Amino acid sequence: MQDAAALPRSIPDHIAATIQEELASGVYAPGARLTFAQVAARFDVSVTPVREALQRLVVTGALEHRRNRSVAVPPLDRGVAAEIVLIRSQIEGAIAARAAVRASSDDVTELRTIQDEEDAARAGGDYSRVLRANRRFHAALAKIADMPIAAGIMVNLWMRSGPILAAIPRNEALARSSTSLPHRNVIAALDTRDSAAAKQAIVEDIERGAKLALDLVENNPAK
Repeated sequence: MQDAAALPRSIPDHIAATIQEELASGVYAPGARLTFAQVAARFDVSVTPVREALQRLVVTGALEHRRNRSVAVPPLDRGVAAEIVLIRSQIEGAIAARAAVRASSDDVTELRTIQDEEDAARAGGDYSRVLRANRRFHAALAKIADMPIAAGIMVNLWMRSGPILAAIPRNEALARSSTSLPHRNVIAALDTRDSAAAKQAIVEDIERGAKLALDLVENNPAK
């Protein structure tokens, strides 16, 4: 049987996958609006495949319908964010614990490389690159764990988490998220095959990021 990832994508598949990854990587903040016409122009297609692609993301809860043939990222909600953090902590905690007993030396090196890129982006003041590298770190951890069902659930959760992190005012985010300690602790735990430490570190990372986002947005409503 041919690997599903190797199969050619339809136009709606391609559009949905692209926007899905952008949502997960923090390209869109809460409230960001996408019109059918804008997306169609971006991908150089008609509105029909755009409508289908965006509807798929609406079904997941990552986008909401708006008037005038458009969709938007849901507004930031503390209750929803708390639920996402709770579920992510359970799933990604299990992923990290499993990864700790499966990781090869090459896997650990890959995570270090990604984290070095995230730290360099942070030092350079490029918050968009920080978010992309952060997303890659978590995705690489899931790949190491080889838990496809959990990884599939994680994809939808990340579509909801990316905008939460994107909501952080850039300058303050870079100043107050100046440590990569949780990720470095995950890497150290994988290096020593310590499942409990890996789980603890990734949960700390998830909880810290969400709290930072909510606190900064609530304290800076005009930004």
